Amino acid sequence: MNRLEELKAQKRAIEQEIKELTYGRTVRCGDAKLDTISYSGSHLPDWRVMVWTYQKDYVGKERKQPWRSICVSTDRQDAIDHIQPIIDSLTGLLEKLKEGE
Repeated sequence: MNRLEELKAQKRAIEQEIKELTYGRTVRCGDAKLDTISYSGSHLPDWRVMVWTYQKDYVGKERKQPWRSICVSTDRQDAIDHIQPIIDSLTGLLEKLKEGE
């Protein structure tokens, strides 16, 4: 990574932290985040646990995909409470796949 790319990465990280501190609703860690989606009208916002995904195309090139929700709830704590079971399921899947090698 050259110096310009390094500075751009730092800038993105700083802008993300400013956004988190300003709005107080988005918390991001790497390729995962908790944020809200607002609706027009009197509907309260939904809390979303999201991951940034990617796919490898037929020629082997990785392409990042948009953020995808893995949990949506009207309650912030409920959304947070669903993170650990998802992690446990993914960890269990990884262990089963490693056993099969």
